[in-house]
Amino acid sequence: MTLWSRGPWKKCSLFLFISCGPFVFLIEGLYNSVESRSLDYTVHKIFSFQGTFAIKYTGSVPIIIEPTSGVVEPRSVQLVKLEICTDVPRIINQPAIVELQGCPSVEVMIKANIVEQIIELFGVPHSNARYCVDFGCVYFGTSKAEEVVLHNKSPEPMHWVAVLQDDAIGTELGTNIQKSTNAVLKDLHRTGGKPGVDISTLITCNPNEGMLQPYQKIVVTLCFSPRQLKRDIERVPPRQDYAIFLKFEVVGSKDDFLKALSGDDIPTKAHNPHQIELGLTGSGLPVMLTFIPGPVVNFMECYMGEHTDIVCMLKNECDALPISYVFHKIAHFNICPEKGNIKAKSNQDVIFSFVPHRVGTFSVKQIVDIIGPVVTKNSPPILKMEPFHQIQLSFFGFCKSVTNKVVLKSNPGLTPLVSNATGVFVANKLDQHSDITPIALLKSNRTQIHAHQIKKNMSKAILALPNDRAGSIRPAELHKDYRTIFTKVPRYSYVDPEFSYTTFEEAENQEHKEHYADYLRSLRQRRFYKKAARIFTMLNNPVDIGLKPAHGLKSPKVKDLPQEKTKQDVTCITGSNMLTSQQLVEIKAKSVDKEVSEGLNPVPCSPQEIEDCSLILTSRQLRQVFIGPSTIDFGEVCVHSSSSQKLHLINNLPVHIWIQTEIKSEELQQTSPLSHVIPPFTKTYIPVVFENDKLGSFQKSFSYTINQHHTGHVLVVAKIVPVALELSTREVTLNPAFNFFAERGFRTTLTLYNHKNYPAKFTWKPIITEKGCAFSICPEKGTVEACKDLECEVVWHSSFSSPTTGEFDLCVHQGKTLKLKCFAKFACTSVQFKEKRITFNHAPLYLTTCRTAILQNLGHNHAYFQVLDANPVPGMVISPLQGIVPVGGLTKIKIYFRPNAIMKFDTRVEVAVQNTKTLELRIGGSVGVPDIDVSVQSFTFPGVYVGSSQEIPFFIRNKGKTHAMVTVDLSNHDVFKLHFALRPEDEQHIPEQPSLYSTIIDANASLECSLIFTPKEVAAYDFNLLISINVAELPSLLSTRTSHAGSAKHIIVPRPQSLTIPTRICKVQATVLLPPLQVSPLELFFQYSMRTINLGVVSDSNNIKKLHLENISKKDITWRFDLDAAGKAVDDGIFKFSLYTGVLRPGQYTVATICFCPCCPGEYTAEIPVFLNNETSIYRTVILSGALKSPKMSFEPQLLILTPVPLNVKTGANVSLIPQNYLRPSVLQVEIPEVCPTSDNDDVDDNDEKEKEEINPITVEFPNGNEIKITEEGENIGLTCRVNFSSSKPLSFMKNLFFIDDEKNRYPLKVTVTAENCLLTVYPYLACHLTEQNIILKSNSTEIIYSTGEAVQHPCYIPGTCSQTSSSTFDAITNSANENSVAELEKMLAHERLKSRNGVGPNRRIGNTFEQSLFPVEGTEEHAFFQKVITAVQNWFTLFGWSKGPNPISIPHSLRCDVCKIQMTSSDEKLKQNLGKDIKTIYDMLHNLSGQLLPGISASQSLPFDPIQRVVQLRWQHATMITFLKGQGASLSQILPEFLLDFEDYKKWTTLQFTVKAEKNDPDDNYVYVLDDSVFEAVSKRAWTDVLLQIYKILVLQRVSFLGSNRQENSEDIEHVPKISAESLSSNIYSSSERIILAWMNRHFEKMRKIIWKDCEKGNIPPTRWILNFDRDLLDGLVLAAQIASYCPYLISTHFVNMYTNPQTSEQYFHNCLIVVNAFHAITLDIDVLATDICDPNPVAMLMLCVHLYERLPHYLPKKTIEFPGPLHATVLRKIQIKNPSIKPLIYNASILGRESADFTLPKGNILTIPPKSQIRVKVEFTSRFLYPAEAVLLLVSKPLTGVGGATVTFSLKTKITNIKPAGSLKCKSPCYELKKLSLQVTSPFKIDGPFSNESNILKDIDEVVGLHGFYNQGDNSSNGNGVNCLQEFFSPEDIILLGKESSTILDLHYLPFNLGKRYCAIILVNQQVIFKT
Repeated sequence: MTLWSRGPWKKCSLFLFISCGPFVFLIEGLYNSVESRSLDYTVHKIFSFQGTFAIKYTGSVPIIIEPTSGVVEPRSVQLVKLEICTDVPRIINQPAIVELQGCPSVEVMIKANIVEQIIELFGVPHSNARYCVDFGCVYFGTSKAEEVVLHNKSPEPMHWVAVLQDDAIGTELGTNIQKSTNAVLKDLHRTGGKPGVDISTLITCNPNEGMLQPYQKIVVTLCFSPRQLKRDIERVPPRQDYAIFLKFEVVGSKDDFLKALSGDDIPTKAHNPHQIELGLTGSGLPVMLTFIPGPVVNFMECYMGEHTDIVCMLKNECDALPISYVFHKIAHFNICPEKGNIKAKSNQDVIFSFVPHRVGTFSVKQIVDIIGPVVTKNSPPILKMEPFHQIQLSFFGFCKSVTNKVVLKSNPGLTPLVSNATGVFVANKLDQHSDITPIALLKSNRTQIHAHQIKKNMSKAILALPNDRAGSIRPAELHKDYRTIFTKVPRYSYVDPEFSYTTFEEAENQEHKEHYADYLRSLRQRRFYKKAARIFTMLNNPVDIGLKPAHGLKSPKVKDLPQEKTKQDVTCITGSNMLTSQQLVEIKAKSVDKEVSEGLNPVPCSPQEIEDCSLILTSRQLRQVFIGPSTIDFGEVCVHSSSSQKLHLINNLPVHIWIQTEIKSEELQQTSPLSHVIPPFTKTYIPVVFENDKLGSFQKSFSYTINQHHTGHVLVVAKIVPVALELSTREVTLNPAFNFFAERGFRTTLTLYNHKNYPAKFTWKPIITEKGCAFSICPEKGTVEACKDLECEVVWHSSFSSPTTGEFDLCVHQGKTLKLKCFAKFACTSVQFKEKRITFNHAPLYLTTCRTAILQNLGHNHAYFQVLDANPVPGMVISPLQGIVPVGGLTKIKIYFRPNAIMKFDTRVEVAVQNTKTLELRIGGSVGVPDIDVSVQSFTFPGVYVGSSQEIPFFIRNKGKTHAMVTVDLSNHDVFKLHFALRPEDEQHIPEQPSLYSTIIDANASLECSLIFTPKEVAAYDFNLLISINVAELPSLLSTRTSHAGSAKHIIVPRPQSLTIPTRICKVQATVLLPPLQVSPLELFFQYSMRTINLGVVSDSNNIKKLHLENISKKDITWRFDLDAAGKAVDDGIFKFSLYTGVLRPGQYTVATICFCPCCPGEYTAEIPVFLNNETSIYRTVILSGALKSPKMSFEPQLLILTPVPLNVKTGANVSLIPQNYLRPSVLQVEIPEVCPTSDNDDVDDNDEKEKEEINPITVEFPNGNEIKITEEGENIGLTCRVNFSSSKPLSFMKNLFFIDDEKNRYPLKVTVTAENCLLTVYPYLACHLTEQNIILKSNSTEIIYSTGEAVQHPCYIPGTCSQTSSSTFDAITNSANENSVAELEKMLAHERLKSRNGVGPNRRIGNTFEQSLFPVEGTEEHAFFQKVITAVQNWFTLFGWSKGPNPISIPHSLRCDVCKIQMTSSDEKLKQNLGKDIKTIYDMLHNLSGQLLPGISASQSLPFDPIQRVVQLRWQHATMITFLKGQGASLSQILPEFLLDFEDYKKWTTLQFTVKAEKNDPDDNYVYVLDDSVFEAVSKRAWTDVLLQIYKILVLQRVSFLGSNRQENSEDIEHVPKISAESLSSNIYSSSERIILAWMNRHFEKMRKIIWKDCEKGNIPPTRWILNFDRDLLDGLVLAAQIASYCPYLISTHFVNMYTNPQTSEQYFHNCLIVVNAFHAITLDIDVLATDICDPNPVAMLMLCVHLYERLPHYLPKKTIEFPGPLHATVLRKIQIKNPSIKPLIYNASILGRESADFTLPKGNILTIPPKSQIRVKVEFTSRFLYPAEAVLLLVSKPLTGVGGATVTFSLKTKITNIKPAGSLKCKSPCYELKKLSLQVTSPFKIDGPFSNESNILKDIDEVVGLHGFYNQGDNSSNGNGVNCLQEFFSPEDIILLGKESSTILDLHYLPFNLGKRYCAIILVNQQVIFKT
């Protein structure tokens, strides 16, 4: 069975009968598809019972059999279908096993012979294949025919069409090959290379289209008809030689055109069986017939009746063809012979005779017709011998005779319509002569002689007189019908070619007339329109005349006028001219430019469409309908995916066509629409959608019809594969980055490629080993879109013990799992100990002593260390065991030592550091034994009354050389207490055991103690008081048992000696007695109001209390009150006693009256000791307390800090007012202090309400009223007020709001507010309103506002210096000039420090509300926002805040610890401890950023030794710093100096504040805000963050406004960029500097977005955006990429083109941000930013990043261009000189960036060191590999070692190829005009494969640049070399060749020389993709 794979209509059948038992197996095959064939197998059941069948096929050819098994019912038919794809020619012979029930298996052979559709051409008579037809020489105007046989060598019919190739290479149209080449080139140059003849008129083919039945042969007649060129009409035309190519094509094969549309570079086959090309050659010769004499023949005079003869020789000068001639008959002249034939290069004599029949002069034109074969216009055309050329001879003769005088007069004649163009003259005969024949005149309008012969209508005919043509030289009008007078036959119209208009010129003239007529008509209409408009304007006025518009008027009805049917240009349908390739190209261009994808009708609707779509197209018309490609190859598609490809439909016809597709395959059912009515000259497409859920290969076809008559087929091929991802690399190595922080780890990126058409879901799963896995990949899971890629970040979490290798499984959902190996590589670093020896001199036994060793990093990379021996000495523990030393930072190692024996030791501890040598730390020391002595050995309490207290003082002395811990356990004797005379912070209690007392006594020191006995019952005590030494401490850090086997060798002998410290024992004896005197009550409380006092006289019994004393013993008792020791309240007479001593007998009692007489409101206390008899011990203590109540008011919170807000934004907070001691209702008023916005505006007009709002931005509201109410029980009811703040001008201050009651009592509430248009100040407000408000640009304005309402434009406002600082208790301390007062105050504070524990005063604790107002609760979005701000501030100041490189900081710990460089070691100022130059304080940072020191603070500021003085000075320094920053414009009103202290210092400061308040005895002077440790840490963190942000604002951000050079010159104003004003108050959220940054980003993004992403594969060009936010507008990374690309365009091709322009998922956002971060690393931008910082942005962090880019990116613009001229494949060296003018060395990191950076190298490495005051030369080498100019950038970025950094330097590197050295040469020889075929072996040096195009015209393009002249002229100085006008003599049949990676192929070359001499040709293979990937 034979099948073939091309052609639209074919059928093939096969029948096969198999008889087996009850079955008859009939195979019937029907083939009706182009690319797939189906066989229908029929299984017939002939018996009466059912049976089963099964078909098994395991062949190599994919054949689909459906069904493969089944049951056949009795006497029924089962159809089995077989499908095979006929995509390639082949022979199929595959077996299939058919199993039938009850029968043995039968093997059925499936055979097929798949052939291609082939068309062949033979000669006549039948001979071999014919490839050329030579017509030989033909005269111009004649034709010559040749016949060929067209053969359809296919089993199915085919449509064919003949196309003339007028643009084929080698075509010659009228070239005279007998001329020299130079002459031909000159002719071509003169004519512009354009032929002067239409090729379609030269060659005719009959038939030129049709259908060939299977294996049919037809005869095709080819006719060659040369024509004389127009330019040769006036002269003898030259010889014209023709070489034309005629192609016979099978209709339906248009894949080459469709591939050209898609731009695929696919090599074309040299032999195409669907078309055959025939060469046609021939020559056109002119008629060269010479008359001698001639062409003017003068006859001799003669008389009428006589004749004269002349012999003329006719000479045929043509040497190729004979000439046949015929002379026309004319009156009065005879020629003999009248016709004849003259051979080539022959002559013949002809006799011309003059025979006059009348007298006169005769001048006639003798026409000689040249006879030859001429093609008729009939169909089919035939050759007929007809005149094709005329030669005119002029005959002159004179006949002598006597003539009559004839007078001519004008006669109008008898013309019925119009007269002729010339005058009409008739002869009026005056006299008759006998020798002249009389003339008869007949009226032509009356004669009807020839009327019977007239058949046509004569109504439009014009009659002309016979003599009108002789007198006229003007051409006749061709469109008019002139007829003769009598016969009425059409008159011969003579057209003078010199004067007549052609049809085109007449049409052009008519078009010009119509154009000017339309122009004049339009001017007239425009004039009328203007006149009507003037009238309307004049009459259109507001005067109402009572007419209603359109009232009563009806619109006129539009009449449907019959439209004339437009005439279609159907020349291409009905025309008989042959198609030419140039015509087809022009038609294709019309259709390609007119692509329509929507709005097409599925069925014909209009009458025109119905008429057009009913046509049956011919082969020629089908040739102009393009439907394809014939094979749609989806390639590899993923299972469950949906793929779409275009089926192009192109209509090049001038009529509509109807294309319908029929799809039966389930996989293609989503294809839609299936029907199209395509308008003329229109291109569209059908999206063919393929879906499949099964793996394997797919090969099926579907059919289509054109106008329901012409059928075609399209094959769909696909390979269904699972989802798969590819890794850019299977192994990644992570290297450290200099600008990464230590906690960032090592980072790198890898790319996931999804080359499939379906999104791939992936998950990274680490492979956990025994060592663990220290690597992580982000994103951990996600989706890679179809045909896209995705960047992933690999992170190694660095530490010393982290494993440096790891593996991951890339699990692809429904795909294959891939493995990734990760390696971490440490870099060299330099680490050292600041002190290499640590000593423990006299370490106390059994106590823990701590020392600190500091590791310092001096290198460029982070250092990772590990302590090899954590327990070098018994009892010693080193912590931490592992850690990181950041670049430029320090790490502290704690060494804890708790000896258990007496020893001396000297050990060396090794600390291993990754990738460097091991460090050694020497630790030595000794252990001291404490020597404790107790001054009292026995404590005796002889008699102590129950309830009394007795105290025995004693001393504990430490005589040893080390401190000792003394512990006393009184848990079994709770009536005894031990008191140490220590400060509260020195005394130690164990909370779990309150009766266990412990304290530390320094060496050679003593401690004053006392044992207090307070019995509760009568008893006797006798026990031993145990005083333990160094036994109470059991630290958890040292509780772990460690092995010391390896440590003993370091201990110096003698070996450790265990020693048990003896416990000191003291004897305690006590006797308890019954109390003899009863005193009651022991506590008295007095309380009353101020209203009960009248002039100091007590009028209320509540201020008098009685104290009862009763003797319950049997003896007399003398009692007394010790008023001298009672305190100040008794001394001042506040408490007055009626009795203070007395004697009581047994059973007697007395009463002592105590009167409370305060002079002012307040609380008073006194302790009255009671003594009995003469005893010295206190018997009882009476406690007196009194309070004189006055109205009070407390607030919650006591300090109100409002969130800083933008301008014109309102904020507020609720304050609870708690009234106390009010006896009656009172109304509160609020006094709001005025705020001066400027220092010059002191006077304010009270009538100006707006000005009042500006001066008083604070408002207070009472939602529930402002009256203090009293309950029935006399309790005061609290109030709530709302404090609001809003300002339109920048303000920042702390003020007191005074609440005033009816009694004029004033209660202050401190309020701090801030309003500013700066993001760094109002960021807390943004954190609290993340989703509520937006930053917008007002329409029709340039204001950027942060509000939903409207903002008002205000003039520029600069904050003044009147901002109030927080008031301090120590006014003198805050003044740096008053140093004496500080010293005096410190003496007083030292005297009062022991009373600080009992100091009185208001303890204003601020709770969680205050903490949350300053720092949000952890776990909220606001807390995350604050943490990002803190991280950004830490990172920036770590990198750029210090003068000598990075200095790691942590907020607030490092800033609070590093406060000085010199620490006093004692009270003597001469004893100082230098903490080292490596300690960097906040003041060093301010000096580096501002260039000046703070007032009163030196660079080496020292702190005193005394803790109180140290705290006071620290607080003063912080206050000075805040004042300095405020003076520079910082907004820090909410920051109190004590918030910047360490917590321990803060506690000391609050205690000091309470002491001073107690001294002043003014409780309402100032509040002391006490914070607990957790609240203080949050407040301190917020305070330090705000301080650093304000430092950045005033010292860094304000520099932006001065960088005017950053704006590019001559920058065009882009229309779509928002107009952002630069005025200071044009935005309520952004400052001027921030708006400059926004305008800068908007300008560059709008400029670069179309440049960067114009050809982006991951989306279209991103739309215009207005960048108004520093977070949401930057999170996709596109804006940042545009800023970098504007200054570093060389990163576009390597980085930014791979970004998603419209990211949709978090992975795509992260992908973009990773590319931006990689771009930062590529240009060595020294800022630490992660991709997560960009895709999850914080506005403060992003603002800092943008400012850094704004300052640094201009340095990346190239300063100079370095050129590298040289030959191809050569190495060019250039040197660049760099000079260092500084006094310190500079280190630069050199890198070469750009797409062609691989071709540039730095021979001496990338690290450049420039010594001080010297210069170096940097060598750069370039090796050229390609012809195109390479470009790159040399980037020099400073890498500071000692803090001195040089400026970034950039050079542009450009190359120029000056010469080409050929890789090889190929020589050949060939005679002129003889084709020589060559083979050239081409080897690809690239590691990727691809198609390469042969650029033949590249020689002209780069002739001057590349300099190929030398190559052309090697060894040949002849002038016959290649020239500019030379014909191309080298050809290649393959324009594109496929080259595999590092493989070879053969390139065919054809050489056809046209002249003698040497020729040179450069073969250049070009592939842009391979160039850019290599």
